[in-house]
Amino acid sequence: VKDARLRIEKIEYRAASWESKALHEVEQDTPNRGGLIHVYVKNITQKPVSLTYYQLNGKDESHWLLGRFVAWHRYMDRQLAPSQMTVLEVNAVSELFSEGKPIEVTLMDRTWTPAVRASSALETDKARISSIILTEDLRKILFHFRYVGEDDVDVLSAEVVGHSSDRVNWKKHAGKGSTHAIGELTLDKPLDPSALVILRVQLEQDGKQRYVYAHRRAHPDRFPIGLWTGTPDTFAMQRRVHIDTIVQGGSSNDSYYAKHIPRYGFRTIVPNGAGRNKAMMKDLGSKPGVICWMLQDEPDWVRLPSTMLFADESTKSINRTIPTMITLCRNVKFFEYASIPDIPCMDHYCVGAPTSSKWPHKYGTRLEETGYYTRDLKEASEPKPIWVWSQGIADWDERPKRYVPTPGELAAQLMLNLGRGAKGILWFNWSIKAADDYPDAVAAMAHWGRVMRCIRGDLLRADPIRLKTESPPKLDVATLASPEALFLFITNQDYEIDDQSYPFRKQRDVRISVELPSWITAKDVYSITPNGIEDLPFEVTKGKAIIRPGDIEVCQLVAVVPEGTSKQRHQQEYENARADETRKFD
Repeated sequence: VKDARLRIEKIEYRAASWESKALHEVEQDTPNRGGLIHVYVKNITQKPVSLTYYQLNGKDESHWLLGRFVAWHRYMDRQLAPSQMTVLEVNAVSELFSEGKPIEVTLMDRTWTPAVRASSALETDKARISSIILTEDLRKILFHFRYVGEDDVDVLSAEVVGHSSDRVNWKKHAGKGSTHAIGELTLDKPLDPSALVILRVQLEQDGKQRYVYAHRRAHPDRFPIGLWTGTPDTFAMQRRVHIDTIVQGGSSNDSYYAKHIPRYGFRTIVPNGAGRNKAMMKDLGSKPGVICWMLQDEPDWVRLPSTMLFADESTKSINRTIPTMITLCRNVKFFEYASIPDIPCMDHYCVGAPTSSKWPHKYGTRLEETGYYTRDLKEASEPKPIWVWSQGIADWDERPKRYVPTPGELAAQLMLNLGRGAKGILWFNWSIKAADDYPDAVAAMAHWGRVMRCIRGDLLRADPIRLKTESPPKLDVATLASPEALFLFITNQDYEIDDQSYPFRKQRDVRISVELPSWITAKDVYSITPNGIEDLPFEVTKGKAIIRPGDIEVCQLVAVVPEGTSKQRHQQEYENARADETRKFD
């Protein structure tokens, strides 16, 4: 382009994908054959530049939108100051934008002439920034970098574009067929709430240097243990089973906000009517307990993704300081919706519940399905944190002999969700009738609430890591790594689907071998259980830990930590959780 005002730094692409072998959605009439296209662009002039529209392969954006080749697009910023960078997001669904297809991007500014043009091939990068997490003060950032491939890869540097920081503190591991790195940095100044965060990582791949980019909005990240339904009659009981987040709308004058939040310390997910309830957002937007606006529950059944983009933008026009959240339910549609809100969320329950997938029986399916859905949501959402509605106690009638999950069925689904990278768990749901009918399920929620209380901070800082593992057949081992620990989420898959209670066949004298990340020296290995912290026998040889967790009936969570304070911290968190179970909340 003559007299270019912009420079396209990178076109990142991620082909749409979802699990289709182990499970099948009932409705797949319009499969997504495209992917996410993120155009990172910089103003290279000394004057402001205003973006107006784009062209793909020589045709205006209106052609692609109105022809439904593109589900939606979004300019993260249209007005660019000198040297400022922004992102054009294009959610393409047509096979014209499938893996390997050529693309030419042209961006127009207020002169109505091309400000930049660049060509590329749409290829999913094997290197990716898979997670970006921000602390409460919006100064400290932790991120995960992942490369899956056979090349030799090293990460060299990282920066938040447009912001100065201290040096990056790295943890790096190069395994066979993959490289994983965790970086931490502290910005010189805190970010503004909802500011665009563009992270750039420089890597060297087979002797050549290049960059990968990722972005999200700046909001503090928290790990909720939540619930949809709560009433004044149940609040105390729910807090004692470690529920700290409730779905609630209303007014700041309501007793929930005026009386119950100060008493119980609840955080709140506020449904905002897809951005239409402006008065409520203005009223509740300054309340410290409000942690997100819930735009819509399961819009992938009833609303186009473009309407959810409008809901997100409408919400941000009223209040930008609180992140937005959407709950999805159809993995075939995750790629079209998940990158719209700040917090993508999903629900998929495997026992006696309504479902969008084809089940072998009306009353249930394989418990692993929820893990596939969590993995698919994360793939469509990275680097944003995802939340998951995990199956709790609701009074559905698809399994009449026992209409809520057994403690084992509940625990297995939770572990599968956590092991695939969920950074928030919301139980669905809490029915007073179900709680009275099945106190064992309530106890299971409390018991695993203790476990989540121990590691919720770790889970924010952890992300799935590819490591070589060896374990018995029908034993799923998911590995997550943080700077402080390696976690193994172990789930027994040797069971039968049953119309009353899935029977698990106990796996005895289990032996698990796991490759250790380079920064984990395995000083302590222990199981974090509902009954406390239990040391496990282990040995370290040739860069791997051989762990013997004993008999496993349903699931087990194992922590592998280097010398430090992690074990003591987990023990203290466990004691705090147990103390809250008898708290009066006066």
